[in-house]
Amino acid sequence: MKALVLKFACPLRSLMLTAALAIASLGMASTTLQASDCCPTYRYEWVQRVECREVPYTVCVTRYDHCGRAYQVDAVRYRTEHVSVWRQIRVRVY
Repeated sequence: MKALVLKFACPLRSLMLTAALAIASLGMASTTLQASDCCPTYRYEWVQRVECREVPYTVCVTRYDHCGRAYQVDAVRYRTEHVSVWRQIRVRVY
C-alpha cells in the first residue's frame, strides 16, 4: 500500500495543508474519545463473605491452691465463629 504524497511548488502551501490535515485529524479524534477511554470506570456491588471472628466467653474452672484445696474461678476463653458479612466491592466495567 502506497502512502499519499502531495507535492507542491510552494513549501508554505505544503506546510499549511499539512497543518490543516493535522488539526482536522485531532478534531475527529477528540469527538470519538470518551471518558472511559482514558480512565477506567468502576461500579460497586454488594457481596456476602464469611469472616472468622474470635468471641470471648467465660467458663467456671476449678483450681487448687498450694494446700490442695479446691476453689472456682471464672476464666475467659475464646472461640472462633464464622459470621457472614455483606461488603461493598469495586468492580471494573469493561
